[in-house]
Amino acid sequence: MYEYPVGFILKKVISDFITPLPFSMGIIILGLIFLWFTKKQKTGKILASAGVAILVFFSSETGSNLLIKPLEDTYPPYLSDNKEKVKYIVVLDGGGIFRANVPYGCMLKPFGAMGRLFEGISIYKENPGSKLILTGVLYGNINISEANIFSSIAVHYGVNKNDIITVTNILDTSDEAKNVAKIVNNEPFILVTSAAHLPRSMMLFKKQGTNPIPAPSAYMQKGISLDLTSAPDGLNLLKSEQALHEYIGIIWGKINGTI
Repeated sequence: MYEYPVGFILKKVISDFITPLPFSMGIIILGLIFLWFTKKQKTGKILASAGVAILVFFSSETGSNLLIKPLEDTYPPYLSDNKEKVKYIVVLDGGGIFRANVPYGCMLKPFGAMGRLFEGISIYKENPGSKLILTGVLYGNINISEANIFSSIAVHYGVNKNDIITVTNILDTSDEAKNVAKIVNNEPFILVTSAAHLPRSMMLFKKQGTNPIPAPSAYMQKGISLDLTSAPDGLNLLKSEQALHEYIGIIWGKINGTI
């Protein structure tokens, strides 16, 4: 199993805290503390109201779309027509619910890993003779990697197992870029990941001197930016969380020099 360095754990803790739900709830709780336990009633009201407003924005169709649309629209969908055939198609892992005695297909996130994998399989079938590189960390609780889960599903849907290369010694997207670079070298390859994750992934892979061709998948935004009629819901909150995760990742990459 991959050992997590202290810096990685610290980054995850900080990034998780400033995602939409914990961030807005933290402000609301702070406001309630002022209201219940101090005489600073105005401060408490301002903080609690601000927390609620932020939560509503993040969980609204309009707010979440405004955040994720610039990321998902960075690259157009990949179309194989009249494009040069490639040797490698890389599919990045997308997380899921990994537990024993559950079918592999039920483990993968529908807005992440599943969409990425099926787009990768589709592109593979349009590129005879290509290799499918599948990434994914090892999960100790089930003693199998997401890359191997990807592989089993891909074979089930018609991919030749001899055309599959798995990459499991990874921790994050930066690790994926470093390890995939050792395989593809200077060969142009198709990079498949979620549309919102693609801008940061392209930066990380280009930093390694590789030549990725973008292939966005697993879109979360419906194609409309403003929708003032829909009520806040969990899916919109998930979109906002994904978008903020990517923006934070890009900033972090620029700070540590991986982008």
